[in-house]
Amino acid sequence: MLSWRISNTLEAGFCVEALNEAVHKFGPPEIMNTDQGSQFISFIWTDQLRRSGIRIPMDGNARIPPLEGKPPAVVYWQRNEITQPDQQMQRVA
Repeated sequence: MLSWRISNTLEAGFCVEALNEAVHKFGPPEIMNTDQGSQFISFIWTDQLRRSGIRIPMDGNARIPPLEGKPPAVVYWQRNEITQPDQQMQRVA
């Protein structure tokens, strides 16, 4: 972590400020890996990364091979059914 901010909103501006501070102090990284929160898929964030020459791995390929393209909850419940087939489970809708 090279810079940080805290906010109680889903706006991307504070993230861009932290990015700009880190890039100014340490230079741009080759790639920026973030979660898929609204701040990190917004135009203001992705545009700033592109302008700084930072690659954006948002295609999801890093997540798909371990889960075979399934949502994490589906993989969890399927694995649980295989490893503990005799146990009755309570599922949350």
